[in-house]
Amino acid sequence: MKKLIFTLAIAFASMMTLTSCGGSSIGEFTVDAKGATNVRCRPKLIDDFIEIKQGTYPVKYDEGKVYFSVDLVVVKEIDKASMAKYQLDEFEASVRDMDGNSIDQFDAADAQAKYAELINANVGDVVEVTFVSDEGTEEELKTLGAAIKKIKIRVKAEEQEEPESNSYSYSTSYDNEESMSSTTSSADWDKILDDYEKYADACIRLSKKVQEGDMTAMSEYTTMLEKLSSLGEKLQNAGEMTSSQMARYTKITTKISKAALQ
Repeated sequence: MKKLIFTLAIAFASMMTLTSCGGSSIGEFTVDAKGATNVRCRPKLIDDFIEIKQGTYPVKYDEGKVYFSVDLVVVKEIDKASMAKYQLDEFEASVRDMDGNSIDQFDAADAQAKYAELINANVGDVVEVTFVSDEGTEEELKTLGAAIKKIKIRVKAEEQEEPESNSYSYSTSYDNEESMSSTTSSADWDKILDDYEKYADACIRLSKKVQEGDMTAMSEYTTMLEKLSSLGEKLQNAGEMTSSQMARYTKITTKISKAALQ
């Protein structure tokens, strides 16, 4: 559950940072037929299952970060059931100059959500992924962005260890003793996802205020962080989601990501 909480925090941070003014274009790169296959995925179960869509992509700078978005196309069916045992470890893009020399590494924004969206997608589906770097001065970042002419994407997932049986209970000194369990019912998860969707809609409304220059948005920022903390506690005490609930979770997180990039 900690990774889900981390994804929530990243989604909110992206909402507040990537929506402020859209960024200014400082360069571009083109992905041709050969460059489209510059994607390495591990484990072997997902080897060659996505490609970069051919086309020209702008590189932008905005308030201390340089970033670009690319379309990833699912080109091969994968064993989704087997991949359920894996968790994302790395999702990054190696950016390169015209000669193919690696000049930096960019991390995928909302990596967990984008990975889940790709894993659950069907052949032919397209998922937009944004890669970001914020290490360096404004001049250094702009120079870096202008130098990007090629990219190579790396996706790595690692198999999770089998969880130990840890259903437990304990007594406290409170008036109403509660029995604690490591699992949460499906109905509880539905309620949590309802709360998450409300949180996502609030994030999107807040981002529109930021775009319009409404300074009251900053006072709401603290409230949103408090709501994030409360939602995180619910996730922390939750068990595993069903496949349909995970699909809903991914859809909601993706909605936040897309709003951040508009």
